[in-house]
Amino acid sequence: MSELAGKIPASVDWCLPQGQTWDDTILWESDGVPVDLTGWQARMMLRTSADAASPTVTLSTLSGTMSVTSAGVIALNYSAASSSAVTAATYVYDLEVESPNGAVRRLMEGRAPVPREVTR
Repeated sequence: MSELAGKIPASVDWCLPQGQTWDDTILWESDGVPVDLTGWQARMMLRTSADAASPTVTLSTLSGTMSVTSAGVIALNYSAASSSAVTAATYVYDLEVESPNGAVRRLMEGRAPVPREVTR
């Protein structure tokens, strides 16, 4: 589990291996207390560059590929079969959350290398 506290957005390079279940979790805390994410939505995209017209991968609570909890946890739920279809490359990403009143916060951003799966 990665913990987010302090400066937001956090700049984090996040390795997401091809052919592996992406089931990482992030804990968002404020002053050592988990942020209550009840009713919040989360979304994350991987693109070949920030200017790329279309994302290579889209994850979100609406699609079921992410989830959030009242205890400040944001979880990825991307299957190994789905990640096998992602071309091995280094992408850029950001992870945003949206509150029930529509306020958007970018929590993380950075590069996301997707190394090629060897055992397939």
